[in-house]
Amino acid sequence: MEEFNMYNLNLISDFPVKVFKEREEDLDLIIPIENRTVNLCIDNMPQVMASRIQYNSVNSIMIRISKDEDDNIGTIHFLSNEGVHSTVSNFEIDYGRCNIKVLFKEYYVDILFIDTNCPMGYDKI
Repeated sequence: MEEFNMYNLNLISDFPVKVFKEREEDLDLIIPIENRTVNLCIDNMPQVMASRIQYNSVNSIMIRISKDEDDNIGTIHFLSNEGVHSTVSNFEIDYGRCNIKVLFKEYYVDILFIDTNCPMGYDKI
């Protein structure tokens, strides 16, 4: 298991976490997951969502974070191949308010966003 704890991002991953690109104001991390299905699980998800959001054939997860300690808004990108322009889906998160876990399962990957203010149970995983 790998950990990345910088710039207010708390990330634990069963996969390697690599710095993909570093700029003055931000940093891109890449997590290769080899074309697996990704289950996106979020603490305190609205009740209209039963459990998760699923993405198929994801090659890598890219996380872009700010180096500014007062700016905890980042983006998560699910990539279909090696290039950053192959984003299948992306969304913003406030990574200062959650811990992120990327967990290997036999047939898929769970990416968990665990609310540090009010964890609902993913913190036990």
